[in-house]
Formats: sequence, C-alpha cells, structure tokens
Amino acid sequence: MGFAMRARLFWRSFFIQSLWSFENMQGLGFGFCVEPWLRERCGGSPQEELAALARNCEQFNTQPYMAGLVAGMACSLEESAAAASPEDRSAIVGRLRTLKTSAAGALAAIGDAFFWGAWRPFCAALAVASGMVGIFLGAQPGAVVLAAAGCYVLAYGAPVLALRWMGLGLGYRWGERFAQELARFHWQKLIRAARGAGLGLALGCAGIGIFSIMSSASLVRGVVVAAAVGGGWAARAYGLSSRRLYGAVWLIGTVAAAAGWRW
Repeated sequence: MGFAMRARLFWRSFFIQSLWSFENMQGLGFGFCVEPWLRERCGGSPQEELAALARNCEQFNTQPYMAGLVAGMACSLEESAAAASPEDRSAIVGRLRTLKTSAAGALAAIGDAFFWGAWRPFCAALAVASGMVGIFLGAQPGAVVLAAAGCYVLAYGAPVLALRWMGLGLGYRWGERFAQELARFHWQKLIRAARGAGLGLALGCAGIGIFSIMSSASLVRGVVVAAAVGGGWAARAYGLSSRRLYGAVWLIGTVAAAAGWRW
C-alpha cells in the first residue's frame, strides 16, 4: 500500500462513524473509507467496483480507533479477489465477510477496554499530575490549566493517531492471517498495565492533595501519601472496581480541596 493511498484511507478513517445508522451501523462509513482503494484495484470495471463497494458497506461495527486494522485487511483481501478467477473470487469474498465480522467483535472488546476503560483514565490522571507539578513550581493558574489540557490531548491523541495510521499497514500485511497475528499481541497485559499506572497516578495525586493542606511534619505527610496509595491498591485487590475507585479518589480530592480553602 503506497503512502499516498494510505494517507487517503487514513484521512477517511476519521469519518467512519459519520454515517452511523441502526441498519448497518458503521457500514457506510467503512465503505467510504476503503472506496479509493476499491476504485483503484477493481480493474477499471464499474460492475466489480460497485459490487466491492456494496459488500464493504454492509453492517459493520467496531471501536473506531481499531477500524483501520480491519480496513487494511479488507483492502488486502479485495486485492486478492480482484486478481483471482471468478471461481475463486466468491470464496475469498466469503472469507472477507467472515473475517470482518469476527475482527469487528474482537477489536471492539479490546478497544473499549483499553481506550475507554484504561487509557482515558490514565491520561486524565496524568493531566492532573502535570497540573499539580505546575502548582508546586509556582506557575500561574492559566498556565497550569493549559499545561494539564495539553498533556491530556497529547497523551491521549498520540497513540490514537499512531494506531489509525499503523493499523492500515498492519491489516494489509496480515490479510487472511489477521486472526493469528492479532492473537500474538498481549492485549490484556497492556490493559492491566495502563489501568495500574492510572490508578497509581490518581492515588498519588489524592495523597499529595491531602498532605498539601496539612501543617504537620513531612514524615507525617509521607505516611499520609503512602496510606492513600496503599489503601487504594488494597481496595483494588479486594475487588473494588476501577470506576468506584476513581470516584473515591475524586471525592477525596474534592473534600481535601474544600478543606484547604476553608483553612
């Protein structure tokens, strides 16, 4: 897949959800994404191009950041189908439909767990931590807010853009080996690592927020921070959900801030 074509598909991948409907969900957006490739690779036959576009506009739904992987895979199989004989083409098209359906479900589960359930909270905690660093360094409130917002946008957006771009190339190279190659990635370890890092940052910020309003010795402050972090990890180990733990951290931070303002 050449750079120019990949860039066109990359740009169009941002609009996969723009034509979302209950009938075929992201299907029309997916077809819009791969349409330049189909027009170039279908041998100049309007009938074949329309048939390829129609089957790529069928019902499809996955986590939008992961859709580039499926788009690259679809481009690879459509290229094989265009070069195959009419007898073999129907079999390739059948495998394409099966792979699209199975990949969409698997990537939706992986993408939701990682981006919504792990990476977004981690980036939020990282932004709060960067803001607290700015406060301790004596930065102006406006600069602190801009630094925290910029940290969040960069930390969250960079892997999203990288995955959209790299996913097209990976899916195209994998082709019919898509399922086997996808299984080689340790997704659950990555999700657990992001969740653990986010919780650690959030608990650390909560502890710092508590002892920042205290006037006692630094040793006591250190004990408070350690207790906040340790208590959070203990609660997580005993089955408290990440959502409830983040909610508790938010409540503690709010109470600590209110107490600091009153004092």
